[in-house]
This record gives sequence, C-alpha cells and structure tokens, in this order.
Amino acid sequence: MPGFGVRVYPSGRRTFVVGFRVKSRWRLMALAPYGIKTLEQARKQARRELGKAADDKDPLEHRQRERAAKTVRELATIYLDDCRYRARPKKTWRTDQRRLERSILPRIGTRKIESIELVDVQSIHSTISRRAPYEANRTVDLLRRIFNFARARKLYPANLPNPVHGVTRNRETPRKEYVPLEKLPALAEGIDAEQNPYVRAAFWLLLLTGMRRSELLNCQWEQVDIENRRLFLPETKSGEPRYVPLNAAAVEIIEKLPAMLGNTYLLPGLVRERPLCNIDKAWRRIKERAELPRLRIHDLRRTAGSYMVQAGHSIYSVKDILGHKSTRTTEIYAQLAEKQARDTSDAYGEALMQTVRGGNG
Repeated sequence: MPGFGVRVYPSGRRTFVVGFRVKSRWRLMALAPYGIKTLEQARKQARRELGKAADDKDPLEHRQRERAAKTVRELATIYLDDCRYRARPKKTWRTDQRRLERSILPRIGTRKIESIELVDVQSIHSTISRRAPYEANRTVDLLRRIFNFARARKLYPANLPNPVHGVTRNRETPRKEYVPLEKLPALAEGIDAEQNPYVRAAFWLLLLTGMRRSELLNCQWEQVDIENRRLFLPETKSGEPRYVPLNAAAVEIIEKLPAMLGNTYLLPGLVRERPLCNIDKAWRRIKERAELPRLRIHDLRRTAGSYMVQAGHSIYSVKDILGHKSTRTTEIYAQLAEKQARDTSDAYGEALMQTVRGGNG
C-alpha cells in the first residue's frame, strides 16, 4: 500500500505510519505502536486515513485539533477572565463563577468541550431542578453563553450545535411577593430591633428608595447629594448610570448615619475600607419578627414599586426611579397595586355592609 509503512526509532521502538498528500502538502501520520495493532489492523486504519486524504480532508489536522481542544474547565477560566477584565466588566461574574464551581465543573469540567452533548446538559439541568427549578434554568443559560463565547472565539467548531439547544426548561412565573399594607408596622418594628445602625439604615433605605441591594451596599459618600436629594449610581444592572431620588425620609436616615473613620462607604462594614456585605442573617431575624417567612430582601424593591404605583404615579415614572430597562417589569408592580386596591375595596365593602345590616337589625 503506497505510503503505508513502519517507522523505526533509534531506541528500537516501531510505529505504523501512513504518508499522504493533501492540497499539495505532504503529511506523515502515526497510526499505532507496532504490537498494539496487528499488521492487518494497521493496514485497515491506513486505508481509512488515505480515503479522507483523497477527499481533501486532512486527518492529521483533525487529530491535532482534537488534542488541542480545551476542556470545559479551561474554557470556563477563559470566559470568566473575559467577564472580569473586559473594558466593561460583567457585574455578575462572581455568580457565574459560583454556578460553575457548584454545578458544572464537578460534572463535566475535565471533558473536552467538543465531547459535550445535549444529554450531558440535560442531566445537569435535571439534577439541579430537583432542588431549585429556577436555578437550573439559570445554570443552562450560563452554559449556553459559554459555548456561544467559545464559538465566537473560534474555540468551538462552527459545524457543531450548541449542546444546550434542546434542553427542556422549567416553567417560570414572575415572583409577586411584597409587604401587605397591614404588615408594614410589624416590618418596621423588626427593622428597628436590629442593633447595628448601618443594618437598620440598609433595610430602611431599600424600602424607601426601591434600590437593588448591591447598588445600595456599594454606594460611597461621594455619590450622595443631600442638597439635591439624590444618589448617583455610576454603574447599574442596565449598564447605564442613573440618579436615585431620595425622599425626605431617606435623607433623614442618611443624615443620622454615624461616620466611620477611614471608611468611605455609606454603609461601612467591619473590615476597613469595605462596605456592609452580609445582611442575610439580619434579614432572617427581621422577617421572623414581622412574621413574613416568605419575604425576600428583593421583595422590598417590589414593595416600593407597588406602593409608588398605588399612590398614583405612572409606571413610566416608577420605571425611571427603579432603573428598569422597560416598563414590562414595572407593570408587575402595577398588578400588585391593583390587587392591594381590590383588597382595600373588599374590606371597605364588607365593613359598609356589616354597618348597614347592623343598623337595619
């Protein structure tokens, strides 16, 4: 067979090889060590490789590309570095890193990216879905972005489909929890029972301004404009800077905050030059006091939006205050306000009818 032979090394080691020409380029490809495969087995393999070369497909280049293919862990490292060090770093790269380390890398981190198939991604999604259906969706969304990133960087073959395509996502319904009007006094007492003045201020400001937790906790004194009653956010989730209006109650809370020497943050933490960071434990105590076990910190933002709409402000005005990209998100708060209005109307109607029936009796 032309091109088929055995290469003998000075050490005496022998390897079956096959030589071929592809696009005017001579190539010599090692097949298998002599003794591992028989002569007939090596000859059959050589025929297959020569057949590919006859179709102008370089089998040696394909093998080299396979060996150079990155593992999922290596690709994840490249992706996270891009998220962290790009001109405008991705704000949620730490969340991506947590999802990778918790759910993805332990399962497929050592696998070559070209070997990942739909069944692998579906298995990861199904496992997470047993405990956290929404988190399962977020995890496969992350994998989709990573493989799209790999394709854009030419680290993943263009002829292979994204392995996430075809995953059956869990159904999601928008969360609509907020603090009912009758529970606000209990929530206020729960917040005021906290000993740390910065923790108390954090929850009051979240409730009064509707800011996101990360926006408030990372705020520094230089961003606060008491005279014009506003707070400047240079970086937001939408990617655009914006001003947060401060109502009189919020201004009063900020003005009463004790300054901490050597810390420029509005709500300083215990570590020098670091902001208040862990408020989850305090929140668990607060909602236990207020008897609101289902309430989350982000629901304070929903509460603010709901009562702003209920007070008669347009969803466009509330959209700007809360920093929403579109009114679709703000419309949820309008629905919450409508529910509160119906509840108020029902209570009024019931009280009125009881009065009327009592008078007739």
